[in-house]
Formats: sequence, C-alpha cells, structure tokens
Amino acid sequence: MTKTLHRRLITTAGAAFALASTLALTGCSVSLEGVSATSSANPGAAGAAGGSSTPEPAARNLKENEVEVLSNAVALDDSTTAPPTGSIILPGDVTLSLDEVGTLEATPTGETAAEGQQLRAATFDVDGALDASTVIVLVDGRAFPANTAIEPGVGTVIASVPEDADTVELGLKIDGVTQTVSLDSGERTSIGIAEAWYTGAGDATVANAIVSREVPGTSATATYRYSVDGAQRAPWTTELGWAENGTKAWVVLELQPPEWTVSEGTALNKVEGQNTAWLTDQAGARSDSVQQGDTFWPTQVVFLADPASTDFTLSTESSAYFEVPGLPDQNASFGPVSASDVSLRF
Repeated sequence: MTKTLHRRLITTAGAAFALASTLALTGCSVSLEGVSATSSANPGAAGAAGGSSTPEPAARNLKENEVEVLSNAVALDDSTTAPPTGSIILPGDVTLSLDEVGTLEATPTGETAAEGQQLRAATFDVDGALDASTVIVLVDGRAFPANTAIEPGVGTVIASVPEDADTVELGLKIDGVTQTVSLDSGERTSIGIAEAWYTGAGDATVANAIVSREVPGTSATATYRYSVDGAQRAPWTTELGWAENGTKAWVVLELQPPEWTVSEGTALNKVEGQNTAWLTDQAGARSDSVQQGDTFWPTQVVFLADPASTDFTLSTESSAYFEVPGLPDQNASFGPVSASDVSLRF
C-alpha cells in the first residue's frame, strides 16, 4: 500500500512538472494549486469581463472607376440641389429625377475612393424599374457600368473617379441611346435622339371620337361606324423602337375597329374591303397612309409624325363588299366613305 501511494504521488508530481515546463517554454506562468493560467504575452486578456474581442475588418477601397447604386438616399458632402433639368425621361414612361449631386468621404459601409480618386455621388428618385444594363457613369466620355438593377423609389449612385476628371456624368442607356446628366451641376447634358420625349410626348385629348356614316349601297343602306378610345405620342415604343432615329414621333391610336351593318340591322356575313387612314397636322402636313386590306383595322394604328406638332386630324376612307343576309344572290358594295371627324390635341 505504501509503495502504491508513493508511486502515485511521483506520477502526479511528474505530470505537473511536465505541464509547468511546457507552459514555461511558451511564456506562460502556471499555478499548480489552482486551474487558472495567465499568458504573459497577452497580459490582462483574461481579466476582461467579456473575454477577448474580435477587431472590425478594415473597410475596402472602391476600385478605380467603380460604380455602386444604393437603394436609399445618402446624405452627401458639398452637395448641390439638382435643377428641374436634372430629370431624364425614359422609354416605358419612366422618369428619373436627380435630387442632389456632391461628394462623399466614404460610403455608408465605410468604403473610400481608390487611390488618387474621389467619390462622386448623386441622390435620385425614379418612378419605374431600370435593368442592370441601364445605369453608367461617364468620366471624360469613358463609360463605366453600374451593373445594378434599380427598383422604383429613391436611391444613390456613387462612383470612384479621378480627382482631376474634367467631366463626370450619370448616363442612362436604353436601346442604344444614352441620356446624361452632370454630376457637377445636376443638369441634363445630352439627350440625343430622345429629344421628342421633351417636346410633347404623352396622351392626347380626343374630340368627336365616334364616327358614324349612313352609306347607300347597291341593294341596301349600311351604317359605317368606328371610334377612337385614345391616342399617345412617343419617340420610342417597345415594339417599334425609336421613330426615325428620333427625328419623328410615333402616334398610336387605340381604336374600336370599323363596323358595318345593313339598314335592317342585320350583321354582315362576308366582308371584303379596304380601310385607309392618315393624320394631318396643324401645318397641313400629312402622314403616310396606313392601309388594311381585306380585314378591318387592328385595335392599334400607328403613324409617324412631326414630334413638334400638337394638333392632328384623323381622316379615313373605307369601302366594303359583302353578301347581305336576307337578299339571296345579291352582293352589296358600299363606299368609299370618307370621314375627317376625329381631332387630337397633345
């Protein structure tokens, strides 16, 4: 029993000595009587009530000419309020308006400009969505993409640009056309062929929208009738793109297509005919005619017009050839009937 107890004391003492030796080599002091150990290489670290803290990672710099778009309005340094000409009208009836232009020392997450550059920024409000390929920043004419989609609402565009740049502009590019505003003054600097957006694009007031004519025929009398539900003018549409590279505007009429009925009120069976329509503006300039052959008009008719014109008259000429129910073996032809009743004002 005595030998066993003696061997255990030696073993325990040896293990303690080995631990003390190991910790001594690493610069630590050990109390054999307790269980605490304190590192002399980091004095006081264990004395902190909450233990050691992890240092915050250093904020990165933006890359040269990097562009960021944030979905909130950031308070800018040295800011200037953008004038009303800081708005850009875009296809799809979307308007982006600058609120302020200025500089920033750092982004809200602490990012700073690249070496030798500065952060230029603008806050904006947009009433429609823009895809990731739309927003660019131009530095002395060189374009740098944001590669960020924009949702409707307020936001901030931030770019790291050379401190000695002569011009810095925010550009919005759609369907090959770029419109720009200055990040110095907030004013529009280029609209290219999109000028027609700013010279009267929009909806028209339509007068005498319902057209009806009694038309004598070879064997009966028919009523010819159509109506215009609305009209819009724009230099660009999704289906057609830009009108004559921005030199013209599209005028799009929403129609209830022509209907023919015989005097007895019976619907026509087989219809063949021709419908022709054109616009004449206040200066007497006539658009090209739009024709539909053996079918009636579609629900939309599109014309090319002078983007500066504000008043138009819609003229139509129609004829029809068909079989009349109740009159066997008798074909009836009607027209041509002309009408210039509908007027449009933009």
